[in-house]
Amino acid sequence: LNSIYDNFNNNFDICFCECSDLKEYPEYEKYIKNNVDYYYNFNNNEIIKNFVDSKYKGLGECYIIKEGLNNIFKNNKSYKNLYKISNRYFLSENFNINVFNEDYNIFTHWDNNLLSFCSIFYKIRFQDINIFYQSLLDMEHDLSNGNSIEYSLYKFFNINIKIIGKLNIEGNLSTEGYLISI
Repeated sequence: LNSIYDNFNNNFDICFCECSDLKEYPEYEKYIKNNVDYYYNFNNNEIIKNFVDSKYKGLGECYIIKEGLNNIFKNNKSYKNLYKISNRYFLSENFNINVFNEDYNIFTHWDNNLLSFCSIFYKIRFQDINIFYQSLLDMEHDLSNGNSIEYSLYKFFNINIKIIGKLNIEGNLSTEGYLISI
């Protein structure tokens, strides 16, 4: 959260979506709630929880993003852009928000694969948010058959895309746990 506040100006809302049981960590949950505009924990949503706990990690991520977007829609919020960052990552000291000021949906490729988009961090223009939401619906079948969210994002969301070489995002990779810099 600090890296977001350090790199973005004050014209933003943070929507924090979680699906963990945080009963054992009330101070952690309180800190998050006090430092974001919208906090949603889907741990009690059996459908989302079952997908998050399944062997298909991307399917759980897809459902969390869709539900987060549904809450944005319910609150009648409108933005210029939406930025998605996975919770275990942060904007590095080399992050430059100006790279994302162009009028494109911005991704980088995942693991140098030209047929996939990195799902750790990306920007979606709000004017394309309904198309993005539909792409999340369209990719559910792919994800439930074991395809990665990175591949499915590339396959189903392809409007006004700009690929950049480096995001300047760091954190511990969720699957292996080692520190990465993308």
